[in-house]
Amino acid sequence: YFKQSVINYKKEYEINRPYVTKIEQFENGNQHVDSSIKQLTIHFSQPMNKNFRSFELGPLGEKNLIRITKVIGYSEDGKSLSLEVSLEPNKQLQLIIDKGFRSTINYHLKPYLIDIRTNK
Repeated sequence: YFKQSVINYKKEYEINRPYVTKIEQFENGNQHVDSSIKQLTIHFSQPMNKNFRSFELGPLGEKNLIRITKVIGYSEDGKSLSLEVSLEPNKQLQLIIDKGFRSTINYHLKPYLIDIRTNK
């Protein structure tokens, strides 16, 4: 029924999926993030569909969640999203940017775990 094998379609899909290229205001994995930071900007490899987004708990669960207090919005080109966040001091915090995000051509985002530790 298909022109290619399912394996080839899966490979093509994975190659075309968008991914998080970086985050701003602090680096992912940073163990000394200032808890007074109130904004997080996520950058994507492709323009994203502005109607879709999805966030999940990290492996440490709800007690260690980076809390989103407000969605500021996407950049004009759809390649970044800014959020207002609340960071608890002296804590390891996580947030998964999940596959509910979609590119403008409807490929689901490769999930991305933000995992940081705050100070003061």
